[in-house]
Order: sequence, then C-alpha cells, then structure tokens
Amino acid sequence: MSDSNEYSEILVANSQYLQEKILNYVGNKHIYIIGSSVNLQDVQINAPILVRLNSSRRWGNCDIWFNNQSQDTKFQLDSEGDFKDKFIIRANGDRQGSNMLRNYPRDFLSRTFFWHPSEWERMTKEMKIERPLTGTIAAYWFHKYTGNEITLVNYDFYRKVKKHTVRGIPQPAPVHNPEQDYEFLNSLDRISWEKAGL
Repeated sequence: MSDSNEYSEILVANSQYLQEKILNYVGNKHIYIIGSSVNLQDVQINAPILVRLNSSRRWGNCDIWFNNQSQDTKFQLDSEGDFKDKFIIRANGDRQGSNMLRNYPRDFLSRTFFWHPSEWERMTKEMKIERPLTGTIAAYWFHKYTGNEITLVNYDFYRKVKKHTVRGIPQPAPVHNPEQDYEFLNSLDRISWEKAGL
C-alpha cells in the first residue's frame, strides 16, 4: 500500500471511529503492554487488556497490536502468526506518516487505527524526544487517552538486549536514545513495570 491519497481517505473515514471503538473496548481496565525484548512464546499472559508491540505479536493473542513495523509485507504478515487481535494501532509520524503506509498489508486495514501524524509530532515535542521507541509511543498513547493503570512488561531500553529479538540485527538504531525514553516514562503516573519469561 503506497498511495497517499488512498491513505488520506482511510484516515478521514476510519480513524476517529476506530479510536472511539478502541477506547470504548478498553474502558477502565488495567492495560498491560508487552515489549519485544524477550520471546514469550511459551509464557501465558492473562491481562484485562493486553497490548503487544511489533514483533511480540508473534508470540500470542492480544486485544490490541501496537504495530509500527515498516519491514516488508511478508514480515508484517508473519508477525501476525495464527493469533488473534481485535484492533491494530499504527502510530508513526516519520516522513509525515509515510512510514505507517510502507508495506502495510491490506488485510489489516479494516481493524487498523492510523494515529494522525500531527498528533505524533505533538507527542515528540511534549516528550522532547525526536524519535521515541515504539514502546514509549504506546505507553504515551494509552496514558494520554485513558486514565487507566498501565503496566509495562519487559521494557528493556536496550540495556541488556542488544539485538532485535526476531531479526537479529544490532539495536538500538542510531536514531534512538533509549535513556531519554526511560526517563520520560519514569516521570509518568499510573505506570508500573514488570518482567516476564526471564
């Protein structure tokens, strides 16, 4: 999917509706966001609302998949695996939002909320982080739009995990400064931290 006009039509027609639908589904339930630093394929996680980030989607079901992947279409389809989710959130404002479109599978569109790039830009200014990690964006998103308790599971900030769990490439990418992400998230209320599968 690469046609920006088609993207604009999807954004206008579906985004607000799907955001409201997601927030109604979440309600006031405790939100658990699962990071991608540890393969949790053999770990059963029960949570009132379970959010998986990017490649962690390969390892089990979730309510919401926070997917900022821009790898090839097959990689993204493989990330879905045989599991189920109710919604997908795309929240990447890089290149005026074009990264949200790059290689994005059409099969995902009906359940995908595209967060407007202008909101992403507002977020980066508020955080004072030019290129936040996907896990930071997800925590920010749920903190901003809900008043819920949020638990961040296996957020490593590349302190111990120095390679991408699935792709095996060195991390973090040069555009990221993970310590800034940690400091920002640690400043928020309603945030707690957990480890799983370690």
